Amino acid sequence: MPLTLPDQLVFYNEQVNSHYLDCLEKPICAFISSYHYPFQWLCSDSWGFYYGGLHRISADPVGDYPSFIENVRGLYGMQFHMLDTGSLFESMEQLPESGLKMLVLASTYYLPWVTYDYQQNANEHAFLIADYDREQEKVYVVDFAPKYAGWVDREHIRQACKSAAFISEPQRCCTFEETGTQLQKAWDKMIGKPAEPGESNSSGIYGIRKMKEELRQLDPFPFEQIDIIWEPFRKIIATRDKFSEFISFLDKYPESPYYGRMNPELLHAVRENSGKWFAIRNKLLKSKLTQTLNLQQMDQAFDEIIDLEARCAEQLEHLIRRVEG
Repeated sequence: MPLTLPDQLVFYNEQVNSHYLDCLEKPICAFISSYHYPFQWLCSDSWGFYYGGLHRISADPVGDYPSFIENVRGLYGMQFHMLDTGSLFESMEQLPESGLKMLVLASTYYLPWVTYDYQQNANEHAFLIADYDREQEKVYVVDFAPKYAGWVDREHIRQACKSAAFISEPQRCCTFEETGTQLQKAWDKMIGKPAEPGESNSSGIYGIRKMKEELRQLDPFPFEQIDIIWEPFRKIIATRDKFSEFISFLDKYPESPYYGRMNPELLHAVRENSGKWFAIRNKLLKSKLTQTLNLQQMDQAFDEIIDLEARCAEQLEHLIRRVEG
């Protein structure tokens, strides 16, 4: 049967829009929500800053799956099974009876419902396939950004598909007894670790300090590097917005044992942190366009972020003690 998505995802942080969920994450969240599970546990340890030089900045450890995907498996018991795109439609024949859904990564150039890119731009996009009609050669597509659900000629999918995987139904949902474990993971990421002797990789607050020190030493500033760090900074901001959503979920979800009991200082610190990262990212773009950069102001901005990261960690530590107490 075609999968019915909720009309909209339920968010609990009203001060942050949903753009922090990318085109891969939104279908997964909607898929989980269709089984009446809150998707926010996917964001329960969302944080991260990993630094190995200006060319190696990331929100997750290099080579690891993002925590979001790890939580799909670990907290909801869902599995991904990669498929051979050469036998894509043979695989689709399993959909109607199996309870599986297909997650597809494709080029928007060939996707007619992505009207802003169709036959114009070739960007990567992810969506679900819920059903297949072999006789009519139609595929039932479910997308969430843009919102779309309907039958599409399979030729569009054949042309567009870059990779595909079966995604299984959620087998469980994380329970509130696991809150402390997830929050501790987020706290560990906030604090991070210094680089080991002979290595260049550091993380968390240690990594941000290291980046700030290296930026300060650059003269002249390499404005071409801004293109390299632009996308990692977006993902770093997204991890903080996701965590803000999780904390808001703990505070506002009616079945939460922490309903109405969250310290507003933690919520404010996480939101302010995200805003500071966003402001720095925009300043860097402006600097690239003008080819000028006030290094003293940038230095001060990173000091403010380091202070905010430490404040978030301090407030989160208080919450962990409450949860585990």
